[in-house]
Amino acid sequence: IYRTEAQRLYSIGQHDAAAAWEDQTGERLILIWQHAARGSLLARDWHVAMHGQAIRRGESFSNGLRFPKDPRGSAEETINCMCFTITLTADQAREQGYSVRPAGKLGPRTRAPKSQN
Repeated sequence: IYRTEAQRLYSIGQHDAAAAWEDQTGERLILIWQHAARGSLLARDWHVAMHGQAIRRGESFSNGLRFPKDPRGSAEETINCMCFTITLTADQAREQGYSVRPAGKLGPRTRAPKSQN
């Protein structure tokens, strides 16, 4: 319980800090879902599949959460979740090959494949 709740508070703080940054700068931020427990007994197949999804801060990932361990999520989605997000500016996300689909579209939002040049 301690680990889940401590990580939940960290995720909430990170999300709130991103919102404050957007308010102060007017710049939109992108959240990238990262799965950290691949191969673990705690790994959720759908969280592994979400690795690399990119959304605008304030929107929801394909599982309906705004961020890993979102208090709005069910116990099945959040308890012992080892996922986290990377926060990037829209320019940084584009430079790193992430694409963000328009709001309201569900489904995978992943990093574009790197060219083999």
